[in-house]
Amino acid sequence: IAGSGTDVWIHQWTFWWVKQALLNGQSPFYTTLLYYPEGVSLTSHNIAWFNIALWLPLQAFLGSVTAYNLVFILILTLNGFAFYLFARAETGSAAAAVLGGIIFGFWPYTLSHFDHPNMMVTFWVPLTMYFMLRTFRQGRIRDAVLAGVCLALIGITRWQLLVMSAPILLAYGMYLFYREEESRSRQTAVMV
Repeated sequence: IAGSGTDVWIHQWTFWWVKQALLNGQSPFYTTLLYYPEGVSLTSHNIAWFNIALWLPLQAFLGSVTAYNLVFILILTLNGFAFYLFARAETGSAAAAVLGGIIFGFWPYTLSHFDHPNMMVTFWVPLTMYFMLRTFRQGRIRDAVLAGVCLALIGITRWQLLVMSAPILLAYGMYLFYREEESRSRQTAVMV
């Protein structure tokens, strides 16, 4: 199994439990398998919803461990690709974008969370920034909506990521507001 540490096994159990709960029409937010017979609420349990959504269909064909490892690799790839898109749009340089994508895809924060699969999902942050940039440059509501969706997905993936990325996103939004003078308008400011 990709990753290390004891939390990898907790996430393996959580993936399995969510699958079992969904197959049996149960709530994934409560189980009697822990603290039997009373059970325990899992509403505050660390459930990697995005990872599970990718894992569920794959594990049906590839098996649990192979699907988990494939999702692990896919997330690293998506992290790098999302930053590539953002860096390409921001700099206009393919070489800088490739280098930035490689660095972001394998930066120490991500590599230090191999046992926390939802903490590895950082690609929503550069995608939010990418759509923010497109909103300011092109003034399309669709890009503003996509920026908002990506922002929401940061929080859904792991609320701590939203807390950590909020200052960066706010600073980048202010930077765009002042840098992109020709596209600054009341409509753009309201959309963002």
